[in-house]
This record gives sequence, C-alpha cells and structure tokens, in this order.
Amino acid sequence: FGSSSTPTTRLPPRLRRVPARAIAERVDRRPGFKAMPRRWSVAGLLVAALLPSVHSQVVATPVTPAPPETVNTQCLLYQGDGCNAIRDEATCLNSRDGRFFDVLHGRRIRGQPCVWCGGKACAEGNENKCEPYQWVIGNPLVTPPVVWQAANCLQNRSIKQTLAMVPGRMEVSAVTGTFRPVHGGEGRACRGVSTYDDGTGMIGFGGGQQWEYSIFTAASLEQCKSFCKTSCVGVEYRAADLYCEIWWDLVMDSAPREGYQCYKKEEHCLTWRVHGCSALRDEGKCLSSKDGRQTVKSKYTGLEIYGSPCAWCGGGLCHDGSSAMCEPLSLLTQGQGRFFQTLYAGENFLIANCESDNKVGRPERAPPMALAPPVPS
Repeated sequence: FGSSSTPTTRLPPRLRRVPARAIAERVDRRPGFKAMPRRWSVAGLLVAALLPSVHSQVVATPVTPAPPETVNTQCLLYQGDGCNAIRDEATCLNSRDGRFFDVLHGRRIRGQPCVWCGGKACAEGNENKCEPYQWVIGNPLVTPPVVWQAANCLQNRSIKQTLAMVPGRMEVSAVTGTFRPVHGGEGRACRGVSTYDDGTGMIGFGGGQQWEYSIFTAASLEQCKSFCKTSCVGVEYRAADLYCEIWWDLVMDSAPREGYQCYKKEEHCLTWRVHGCSALRDEGKCLSSKDGRQTVKSKYTGLEIYGSPCAWCGGGLCHDGSSAMCEPLSLLTQGQGRFFQTLYAGENFLIANCESDNKVGRPERAPPMALAPPVPS
C-alpha cells in the first residue's frame, strides 16, 4: 500500500470518459489502477480500541482485528490524499482517509481513521509514518512499534473544533483556474453525466467500491477549490460539516440538495464558440472548442450546454436529430430519448479537453456511455 504505485498526493491524469455504472468493465484514469470486472465481495470492517485517552492506544500485535465496534469518526478531518501523505503527528491523529477507493488488497481504506506509527515508517520499503487503521492492524507487512496511536473522537469535539486544533490546516492556498456554478451552484450537489450519476465508480481492487471523487475537509468553499488542482474538474461543498468533494470525472449535471454547492472548473484552453459546437464542420476546430451559446436553455431544458466541451462524431452525423457532426458533449451524453432518438456516433466520438491550461485541446476517445434512465413523459 505504501509503495510508489500507491496514489498519494499525485493527481490522476486527465482523461475524458463517461461514467458507466451499467457496464461490467470501464476505463479508469487514476495512476496505478486498472479496470476490473464488476464483482461484489464483503469489504473489511472498521475496528478500533476505545481506551480513555485523546487517541486510542492500540497494542502492537499484528493480529486479525476483533469483531467490529461502532466508532465515532465524525470529528476527524478528511484527507483526500490519504493518511499516508501525512507527515506530522498532529495532523495524522486528527484525520481520516478520504481517497477515492474503499478497499485495497482486501483492507478498508476510505473513511478509516489514521494511525501514527510512533514517528517511524509503518512498513519497510517506504517512509510513511501515518496509514489507515485497517491497513495497519493485522498487516504482516507492518513492523509494530510499542504502541500505535489511532485518531478518534473520544472527546466528542466537533469537526470545526478539530480543524482549529491542527496547525496550518485552515490556511487557503492559491485557487488555480476559474469555477462556474452548475445550475446556479447554491443548493446543488454535483453529478456526472446525469442526475442519476452520483459519482459511484466501478467495483474494483479487492472487491471494494471506487468513486469519481476524493473527500477533503475544508474550512470554506475557497479552500475546497484550492484542493482542486490540475486533474480536478469540479468541487462540491457542504458548509455545515466542512465537507468537500474533489471530482476527477465529468461534472455535467447536478441534483437539488439543501446546503450543498456545486462548481465546475472551466477549460481555459478551449475556444468559446458563440454559434455553438453544432456549427463547426472541421475536426480541428471542434476538438479545440467549447459551446458558447447562452440562449438555448429553453431549447435544451435541463442541459448544461453553455461551457460544454465539443465532441467530434468521426466525420459523420452525431445523431438523428440534426445534421451536426460536432455537438456539445452534454447533449450527446444526456440528450438521447429527449432531443434525439438514435446516437449514430456510438462510442467513436472524440472530446475536446485540455492537457494543461496553456495548451490547445487534446482529443481523447470517448469511452462507453451509460445513458440515464428515460425521462417520464
């Protein structure tokens, strides 16, 4: 888990693909991960020793954890880069893992309280001094210290109190890029290609669920945005409990949720097309553009056309609703059954995107699509 192949602070490379929960296999763009067939298995459960101290003292005997107990972790700060990215004791003992996968190598990761390994490396082969609880306890790869200290909420403090306790954790770094509210932003939770796509990913390594976002604890919406670096495409924030989702996949829709905010990161390298993607007949122009129409909301009700990257349909017609060879991606992924019936492009269309903010659009082949359930007539 602590090897160089483990995702820590490294961000997933950009790959434009459409979430496909309805298919058995799908392309995954995160480093060190390979798509696996959809299958279900029982994940490992959270265990913790509740002793009367600020942090649990876990006896350093690498044995199989006892039957699960209910442990309060609500005061702990989500670390979206993982417990193993933490280098200091104070942060480790007030954090839980927020990475995008539930289970790795049969051990639960996401949501696990972090464990401090006595200031030394938890295992041979790396320098990680902090790791998720279920990865440490009972792992034969771990060299046990005298005691392990596990983060917990025994003092019944709030997450806001915890945030104030950790040095430097409330500092806001520079926000990179421009963010645009999705459907107004306020009162909206982020969704992928449709309101049905809540970011649930495939069943992958060790049988655990994977997700399209990592979780951080952020003092403000601005701090949440600051966690959204090169490969991030959008953020969701809930101020009540400082909850911040950093999305790695397409954010093209939203769902009404009180107290939530959803913002999509702009593609600055793409050229605005005020007449829309559908007016383009050239592959090069299509794959370096995004839709700039602001007057089509009444025509495409419920779709985020403005700002959607263009998609090139292989030089042929995109669908049976028009003669366009280039269309906004949001229309192709969400419009079937509503604005057209047959998608001629299938899986062969290319999508405009940015390798970085100072480079022109780099096309990526579109992956298999999962269409949203039909809208009731």
